[in-house]
Amino acid sequence: CMARLRRSNNLSWFAHVGAVYLFHDLYGYLMEMSADVAEFILAFGDGAEVDEITERYATRFDGADPKQFIDVLSAHAILVEPEDDERDMIWPFVPLKGKWNVWERRDDRLRIFTAWGERPITQLMLDAEETAIWDAFDGEKRLAELRLKFDPEKLQKLVHRLTHSDVQALKLTMMPWSQY
Repeated sequence: CMARLRRSNNLSWFAHVGAVYLFHDLYGYLMEMSADVAEFILAFGDGAEVDEITERYATRFDGADPKQFIDVLSAHAILVEPEDDERDMIWPFVPLKGKWNVWERRDDRLRIFTAWGERPITQLMLDAEETAIWDAFDGEKRLAELRLKFDPEKLQKLVHRLTHSDVQALKLTMMPWSQY
């Protein structure tokens, strides 16, 4: 039986000046790639045999073996196993607040302002509990530790909202900020 992988359900795509960009909406990172690598990723769809896709793309990467991309794309959760619950894969990560957003604090509430590309400025208002979660994002604590203090479902939903390409207020990393 050949191994199967599928494309993550949390990807946004952008094109700019001939380059293709993939933004992982669950982890908050951006990757630049060529159009043929993007096509390779898209070929996995909702699930495909790894050997079948790598054979189909064997001559597409200037002599590079497409199997080399599998490890990199899997390590970045761009390609995942079909049964993976992607939202449950975030717990080992450390949330880092984006330095590129503007936010305003009023008592126990936080408003985040975002503007990406040609889009107008948008505002995201956090409720008191979400603001307390935001305050706990110190760049050192892993989400696994924070879920012991906060409701795991609410924490997970907030992280997903804040890492999404529409907001980009958080990025998830395996290393605490002090390690950088």
